[in-house]
Amino acid sequence: MVVADLRDTDWSAKDLNEHLLRHNVIASASSLPRRSSSVKRLGLRLGSVAMTICGAHRDAFVCIGAAVAKIIKARSSLVDPDLARNLREIADAYPPPVD
Repeated sequence: MVVADLRDTDWSAKDLNEHLLRHNVIASASSLPRRSSSVKRLGLRLGSVAMTICGAHRDAFVCIGAAVAKIIKARSSLVDPDLARNLREIADAYPPPVD
């Protein structure tokens, strides 16, 4: 699991989760410990266990991390169709097992 410190961003937890979901990323906002230099406590948890179990490798996680960073930094309400498509392709490449 990775936790990104977003206390110094303008994102709200709700807006960030919704925007990431529109880009085919499921994550969860979390509250980080208080810090004297920041009023906000926003963090973002990204899990990796499920995709690792399904065979995802380092390169997939590098692509996901770079895409999430780009989405967060862009701070746009618009969906980047190329990023959304690339993230969907990565997810489709490592589907959960079906019994």
